[in-house]
Amino acid sequence: MSAHLRGSGAFALPIVGESHYQEALEAICGPRSDEGEDRRVEARLVLENDNPHDSMAVRVDIQGQTVGHLSREHARQYRKQLERAGYASTDAYCKARIRGGWDRGEGGHGHYGVFLDLPMDDSTATSYMRMDQNERGRSFSSLLDDHGQPPKALYGPRVAKRLVSELLGLCKGMVCDGEIAEGELAALKRWLAGHPDAAVLYPGKTVAERLLRIYEDGIITPDERQELNELLLDLTGETEEHDQPLNLSTRLPFDEPTPTILFEGHEHVFTGRMLCGTRQDCERKVVDRGGRVGKTVTKRTNFLVIGPIASSAWLESTHGRKILRAVELRSEGLPLRIVSEEAWIHAIESV
Repeated sequence: MSAHLRGSGAFALPIVGESHYQEALEAICGPRSDEGEDRRVEARLVLENDNPHDSMAVRVDIQGQTVGHLSREHARQYRKQLERAGYASTDAYCKARIRGGWDRGEGGHGHYGVFLDLPMDDSTATSYMRMDQNERGRSFSSLLDDHGQPPKALYGPRVAKRLVSELLGLCKGMVCDGEIAEGELAALKRWLAGHPDAAVLYPGKTVAERLLRIYEDGIITPDERQELNELLLDLTGETEEHDQPLNLSTRLPFDEPTPTILFEGHEHVFTGRMLCGTRQDCERKVVDRGGRVGKTVTKRTNFLVIGPIASSAWLESTHGRKILRAVELRSEGLPLRIVSEEAWIHAIESV
């Protein structure tokens, strides 16, 4: 028995690990071209219970070839949805989009990316799940409230995170071919209009404000498209060459200009890997200077210090959740500042 899952049509869920399967993706897409690829295909989601690294892994196959996996967090969310629907051991199929893979000569070529059209949150639990002929029509009605929607109190925080994930997925798809077309700009504008909650969160707010400026005079110039392309590269952690993920935390939402970093009576929280020493070393430096150390970001936090080595998939990680929480509190007007380890080291040396 197999399941065919239908999403919203946004193709906003990027898979991970496809950098290890570029030859397979090139074989699926054929010879590279100047324009790159934008191909719609069907993906098979395989439950890898025997994966030696993660027994909850979900493999992604296209045309019989492995092209990557769901991220650890998405794999667990996906498995929970299958289990709630009564199909915990079922392989499933969904639509997918292969983008990128351009080759413009002189050694410049783009990285292939794969994006799934897959509902990944309880807020999308009403999405149609088409099963085989004997099981077609099974619903998620047990999860819905009197209005046919999941209870907001249960899924609200996850919806916010899903919107950010979906937006970053859209942005990654836009920058895969090295340039942004006017049609892609219009599609991004429509998505933000249809998801107003995303436009008040980081990074949706940043993108929405930039789009507003671009559309303000009704004329979209090549320079404006390039400016947006650079912004999306920053937000998604992609590189112009698309040959490797950017893993420096300089792409994250630091306070600008860098604020004065205080220690005595102020609470510091660390996230990411530090270059200047172990986490314990950094915490001891704060305490020695009369400050406090917090383990998580709360309303008591004064400074979130981000190490320069941060995963490009920071949104899906523990330190990514700290960053999003800090951005949220900062936007509420709380005196919380987000700073780099480099700025923090300069402050340490000056005390």
